[in-house]
Amino acid sequence: MGFAPHTNTDIRNGAVLPLILGSFVEADYGHTFEYAIRPDEGVDFAPDCPHIVYVADRIRYARVLKTVAYIAVDEDDDGEPVLQKWQLKNHRQYPTEWVFA
Repeated sequence: MGFAPHTNTDIRNGAVLPLILGSFVEADYGHTFEYAIRPDEGVDFAPDCPHIVYVADRIRYARVLKTVAYIAVDEDDDGEPVLQKWQLKNHRQYPTEWVFA
């Protein structure tokens, strides 16, 4: 399981943190995770992963879609991400319109 260590209210109050976009349940094991917009720093690794997923006490780079997520779980010998495909259920998108208004 993984939940963000902050809330979007912190961002509304001026904190510079990743915007939390939503949550999902990983279908095979039933664990719930939150995900956010990936910060700009470190984009050289896994550039096709625009999100971060909060996993226990760390983050993983990811591409979260409606029913599946591709999670960078390792790095190969060439420095490329090793992606794992997770089936999702109960994917919820949080209201974030207030950020872009």
